[in-house]
Amino acid sequence: MKRVLITGAARGLGLEFARHLVGSGFRVVGADVLDADVEFPLVRADVTDPSDLASAAQNELGGLDVLINNAAIVDLARRPFWEIDPEDWDRVMSVNVKGVWLVTRALVPLLREAGGGSIVNVASEVAYSGSPGLAHYVASKGAVVSLTRALARELGPEGIRVNAIAPGYIPTEASKTMVPEGYDASRTPLGRVGTPSDLLGAVEFLVSDASAFVTGQTLLVNGGRTMT
Repeated sequence: MKRVLITGAARGLGLEFARHLVGSGFRVVGADVLDADVEFPLVRADVTDPSDLASAAQNELGGLDVLINNAAIVDLARRPFWEIDPEDWDRVMSVNVKGVWLVTRALVPLLREAGGGSIVNVASEVAYSGSPGLAHYVASKGAVVSLTRALARELGPEGIRVNAIAPGYIPTEASKTMVPEGYDASRTPLGRVGTPSDLLGAVEFLVSDASAFVTGQTLLVNGGRTMT
């Protein structure tokens, strides 16, 4: 039974990932700056200071096999890049990029102790398509894609796989602030807006042994709107 830690698990996609993996037989602990009444252990933790996460994983799960770096600042209003405050830019980068690096650095020792494992980073299709008015968010998710490749190179020899998923627009409480006018799915080949459930198969594939020979990849899950 694989042991999984998911950041940003109190709501949105992280909560859906956690519930799905629990239902699929994984042992899951979530981490978030928010509190929530959920059916799995949820520890209070900030990805910009993840010093307690390793002990939380050890205490709750007895070790770790899978890390899902999902926590991110998503609730952002669109504005031209020249109107983004440097403080807002730094805040997005600190959580969305530095947080992935810090959490991974903190938890890799547990994956090594387990003899290997899987890391899944949550990027975004905007890393490939660009998205006007969200330069800081786009840049942060592009960095997640690149960091995924770098970590896969470094950790592969230890049996630790590192991949990413890049969702298209998925309406959640936080992401709706990015598209206040609603999302136009007319340019999406599958003709609809995605839902959290559309991501669950991709996540379970990347954390399971079914993807044992897959690393350094970013899987776009967006109905074909952006193709690489």
